[in-house]
Amino acid sequence: MSPREALERLHEYTPGERRAGVLKLSSNENPLGPSPRAIEQLQHSAHEAHIYPDGAAVALRQRLAQQLSVPADQIIIGNGSDELMVYAAAAFLNPGDVALTAEHTFSVYAFATNLFDGRVVTTRMRDGRHDPDAFLRALQSQPRTRLVFLCNPNNPTGTYLNLDETERLLQQAPPEVLVVLDEAYCEYMDAADAPDGTHLIQRYPNLLVLRTFSKLYGLAGLRVGYGMAQRQIIHALNKVKLPFNTGIIAQAAATAALDDDQFVRRSLETNRSGRRRLYTELGRRGLRYLNTQANFICVNVGADCRAFAETMALNGVTIRPLASFGLDSWIRITIGSDEQIDALLKALDATLAATDRHADAVAD
Repeated sequence: MSPREALERLHEYTPGERRAGVLKLSSNENPLGPSPRAIEQLQHSAHEAHIYPDGAAVALRQRLAQQLSVPADQIIIGNGSDELMVYAAAAFLNPGDVALTAEHTFSVYAFATNLFDGRVVTTRMRDGRHDPDAFLRALQSQPRTRLVFLCNPNNPTGTYLNLDETERLLQQAPPEVLVVLDEAYCEYMDAADAPDGTHLIQRYPNLLVLRTFSKLYGLAGLRVGYGMAQRQIIHALNKVKLPFNTGIIAQAAATAALDDDQFVRRSLETNRSGRRRLYTELGRRGLRYLNTQANFICVNVGADCRAFAETMALNGVTIRPLASFGLDSWIRITIGSDEQIDALLKALDATLAATDRHADAVAD
């Protein structure tokens, strides 16, 4: 028995590496751990693990609606926001239809497209940023386009499209094209001209905004994300949504995390201070990096990133090599706590020294 031909275009997802006894800065996880209120709710809800969850996640959607000023019937809950990317492809792609995405971005966009026999068309980036003009040219040259995936801020570069750039693309996208704005890292954005998807969905009927509890709220292990759009899009997504797709404990923890304002403030300040420190320390070491609006930083190490990442792991820290994103000399580092950054810099110095010694040996 043979699987579908579409599977020949699929590749297994490679997550950030995890090694016992090694500091993990490869998956953009919250260095402070989970929200304390979420932990408390986890313990309280554990006795309900034998009960099927609310398939519509009403309590969580209502709490999100209250916080975001978005009607609850314009919100859908997913088992992570990546599940909702797959649902978007399931609901809006016919075989042979095109999905546009960028050349260096999150791999699940291509996975979801290929899973439903769509065709992925990638656009070039400029200086590590999405190029709105490249997307608009592709929309003109690819009449079968039905999906556009935009990661903002972009994973793995941390760069962003500003509000004007985002709206220009939305205004010129044909009405039959669904624009999926992936805002997994939006809470970390502090640029004055950054867009906010909650303000855009009422103006653009072909926009789906995705967010997650995995990053800022520290709930990556529970797998909770959500989408926001006008009602006709949410209705279509609900038709392909699996029943009971998010667990009862995960829903309760996510709802509690939304009330943990103190944890959110601490998480954002930890990220801001860690970002400033890394900018300084990377600059001192002569390493090129991209300014980031996320909880990670993209760094050019001037060497094969896979070998560099392996040496970093041997020195006690895992980071993400970006060869699979088409960035062969770049790595992605999660912005950690002060103690984690101390360990990172120690491992980085040892790895840079080993890389220099290897280069000298090759030159000799």
